Amino acid sequence: FDPFAYSHGAASGLWQFTAPMAKHFGLKMNWWYDGRRDTIAATNAALDYLTSLNQMFEGDWLLALAAYNAGQGTVRKAIKYNTRKGQPTNYQALNLRKETEHYVPKLFALRNIIQDPDKFGVTLPVIANKPHFEIINLPGQIDLLQFAEQSEVELAPLQHLNAGFRRWATSPDGPHRLLVPLSSDMTKIAETLARIETGPKN
Repeated sequence: FDPFAYSHGAASGLWQFTAPMAKHFGLKMNWWYDGRRDTIAATNAALDYLTSLNQMFEGDWLLALAAYNAGQGTVRKAIKYNTRKGQPTNYQALNLRKETEHYVPKLFALRNIIQDPDKFGVTLPVIANKPHFEIINLPGQIDLLQFAEQSEVELAPLQHLNAGFRRWATSPDGPHRLLVPLSSDMTKIAETLARIETGPKN
């Protein structure tokens, strides 16, 4: 849930995309903007990636998830090795690095805890099953601090929701949208956007 997360392997964002994989799935990265940290763009890219991996490994989600962590080439190589040795090629039989061997079981462990927290003595925070943010369209590049002050949207949640923007302003090349907390005063936001100074919308 941390869009600013950055791994030792140079993966970034909620879905931990590396730069090459991000570009392959259409995520833009430049001085102004990093699509890997964009909640909407990165989530759509991750869904596309997981879908393609699931198809690549013929519907086997364990292999698909392992490939999401280790890379599809690594998993294919492990499958080919086992095939040559006449060994099973299911996820449990593959010789993968420890991080990947632990990655898939951890996901299932999280699922089990979320499904039945009492069974594991865990108290989870209550998260309402409703949207958390509103998407607003921008007339062009805007200063985020100026927008926050004029619309009375708190800067910290605004920056968290829009972590894809790497600077003090939105990108001149887009995306020309902003996520704001659902509790925001939309009338005040509309008034702010109507008068705020904007850069060119490329």
